[in-house]
Order: sequence, then C-alpha cells, then structure tokens
Amino acid sequence: MKKHGKEDEGAGRIIFGKLFRAHYADLLRYARRLVASRHAAEDIVQEVFMSVWLRRELIDFSAPIRPYLMRATHHKCLDYLASLAVMQKVSGQDAVGELIDLAAAGDSPYDELLLKEMSDRVERLIASFPARRQAVFRLSRSEQLSNQDTARRLGISVKAVEKHISAALAAIRRCLSTYDL
Repeated sequence: MKKHGKEDEGAGRIIFGKLFRAHYADLLRYARRLVASRHAAEDIVQEVFMSVWLRRELIDFSAPIRPYLMRATHHKCLDYLASLAVMQKVSGQDAVGELIDLAAAGDSPYDELLLKEMSDRVERLIASFPARRQAVFRLSRSEQLSNQDTARRLGISVKAVEKHISAALAAIRRCLSTYDL
C-alpha cells in the first residue's frame, strides 16, 4: 500500500478496510481469550490495526497477513499483561486489577458510571502531572514503551523514567484510594 497519490491512498484505504473487516472479529476473540477483558481486547486489536496502518509501507502484503496480525495481537496482549503485572507489583495493591474487572464486568449502570468517573478522575490527574512526568507515563502506558525506549526517546536516564513512573503510580493509587475497591 505504498503512497503515490490520492488515488493510491484511496485504494489503500479500501484495501485496509477489507483487511480490517476480514480479521477484526477473529483477532478480537483471540485477544479477549488472552487478556480476559472485552475493553482491553478491543483496544489491543485497534492498536494492532493502527500499527499496520502506520507501517503499511514496510509490511509485505503479498505474504499471508493473518499470521502477522495474530503474532502482533499476541505480542500486544503480552505487553498489556506485563504492564498490568508491573503496575500491580509497583502499587502493592490489586486496584488496577479491580478496575479492569469492573470494566470487563459492566454488570450495572452503576459500575459503568463508577468506571467512567474513575477513568475521568485518573485522566485529569495525569493531565495535571508536570510535563516530563506526563510524557514518561503516557509513553510507558499508552504506547507501552519499555523504560529504556522511553528514556531514549525523551533523552533522560532510565532511573529518571523509573522515578517518574513510580511517582505517577503513587499519585494514581492515592487518587483511587477513595474508592472502595
């Protein structure tokens, strides 16, 4: 799907749309089995397709794409689970796991409202962090970069990254401690 003009871009979007429709449901089922959360699985599969779209000029579409998509989904799921484990280990609490369980359950309107309130509150907290801490945390969690990659991208030490992540997680723990999880 190399870009050569507007026509090629339009054709690329059509092909990508077909690729998405052909594989989304299978990848979602696979991711959901691995992470046990519908919302996380949806995010993971969307990230996989976003990555494919952004890297479309580097991917060999003449080869079968399904194995590539399954492998990419598998790796994103492992990254997500590792990130969860690290957050739980650092926090010493299982609040993140409880939050994920709430999101997956969604049994009642109250649960959904509580989850939205908590998510909004955490997002406001993250937005209030100093610029460097916010950048470190978002790269680490949203883009799931390793501490080394985050440090390299921001031009700071790995120790500084670890310090920022620890401080951010401590603030999030304090923020969530008002909820009875």
